Amino acid sequence: GRVGGVLVGVDLLDFNAGVYARELQSVGGEDAGYQYVNILKGDFLSPSILSALVSLGPYDILTCDVGQNRTGDKSLDSVVQNELAMDAMRVGREVMNDDGVWVGKYSRGEGWREVNEEGKKTFRVWKNVKPTASRGESREGYFIGEGFI
Repeated sequence: GRVGGVLVGVDLLDFNAGVYARELQSVGGEDAGYQYVNILKGDFLSPSILSALVSLGPYDILTCDVGQNRTGDKSLDSVVQNELAMDAMRVGREVMNDDGVWVGKYSRGEGWREVNEEGKKTFRVWKNVKPTASRGESREGYFIGEGFI
């Protein structure tokens, strides 16, 4: 399925935000007149995008709200969503400050436990949160990691 979303890194000291868009579509930025925003279009796992993220960082905060179009197969959708969260956590390790905050979307289902366990081994503080505005039957939530171990 098609994957889309946004990965945002923020350097609080310089207020430099690196915005990555997985879908090849306009998300604002330079052409929209936003100051301190760098738009990187492409796959965040590609060497060129990862290199650009590294060069723009390190970031104090990295949020990842990347997801794929739903297939209707809840098991497959969970696996894909949680693999994206795991990938974004690895990218965070490469582009973030050691005491940074990482936020990533998850799907409670297959692969969730693996991401949860990896997060506990990766961050000093690890939480999973389901926003109160989220529908009760929704499997989505967010992991929050603070400070790399």
